[in-house]
Amino acid sequence: MVYAATSNWSLDSQHSKVEFFGTSNTHGFEGISQTMSGSLQADMDSRQFSLPVVIKIPVAGFKTGNDARDHAMQHMFETEKYPDIELHVQKIEAQASGWYQLESELKIHNISKSVLIEADVLVHPDGIEVKGQKELTTGMFGMKAPVMLGLFRVQKEVRVAFDSYWKKNNG
Repeated sequence: MVYAATSNWSLDSQHSKVEFFGTSNTHGFEGISQTMSGSLQADMDSRQFSLPVVIKIPVAGFKTGNDARDHAMQHMFETEKYPDIELHVQKIEAQASGWYQLESELKIHNISKSVLIEADVLVHPDGIEVKGQKELTTGMFGMKAPVMLGLFRVQKEVRVAFDSYWKKNNG
C-alpha cells in the first residue's frame, strides 16, 4: 500500500472504543465508551507522525450497564467540571514489528500525568488501527474510588484498554 506523503487522519468513533475493567470488594465490572474524537497527521510510508496527537474522550460516554454505578462514576469524575479525558501523545517510538511506545500526557480530572503506553499499530487498506492497554489508579488523578450503597467499595486499580481506528480524510 502506498500513501502519498503526509495525510490528515481522523479518529473513527464508530470503529473505536475505550474499555475499562475494575473490581469491587464483591465482583468485577467493565465499562465502554465509543464516544471520542481525535485527529493526526502521518506519513504512513515512512511511519512519521506529526505531534502531538490529541484524543478527547467524554467521561459521560462511559457506560457500565448499571445506572447506579454509572452515576457514581460520573460523580467521582465530577463531569460537570471536568467533562473530558484527554490524551496528548508527545512522542512515538517504533519498537519491534508493529509495536510502538507512546510517550503521553494523560489528563483526567484536571490533573495531567506522564504515561508510557505500548501500542500495536496495524495498517489496513482503509485505515490505521492503534490498540493497547494501561493500568491506572484513581488516586493518580486526585479521585477517590466510589463506595456504592455504603457496602460496595470499588478498588482503585483499573485496567484501561483501547482500540482506535483512524481513517484518512479525503480532500
